[in-house]
Amino acid sequence: MDPTGLRIVTPAGETVLPPDREHVVGRGRDCDVVLADGRVSRRHLRLEPGGDGWLARDISSNGIWVNGTRRVSVPPHRRRGPGAPRRRERPTRRSDPPTPSAPPARPTRRP
Repeated sequence: MDPTGLRIVTPAGETVLPPDREHVVGRGRDCDVVLADGRVSRRHLRLEPGGDGWLARDISSNGIWVNGTRRVSVPPHRRRGPGAPRRRERPTRRSDPPTPSAPPARPTRRP
């Protein structure tokens, strides 16, 4: 586990979350990281430290969306060593939290 914690940068500022416990991200004032965004639930996701990095786990009704797909959790970014295979999708950098995005628009009904 990274002993320096997870660096979080938002429009409101920057903070480092210590790796000694889980942290909640959302709109609620009681959250560890507060995001003023209507697409974010009051308690949107939980950041869980682990041996492989940080896991973002959905605790909302809005969901976590990655590349247009709803996910229950987003696995941690693992640092690659020399010769490690590259992943096809761009991983979330360890210093950046997974950014919740809006779900795809629903098609409108025609009369």
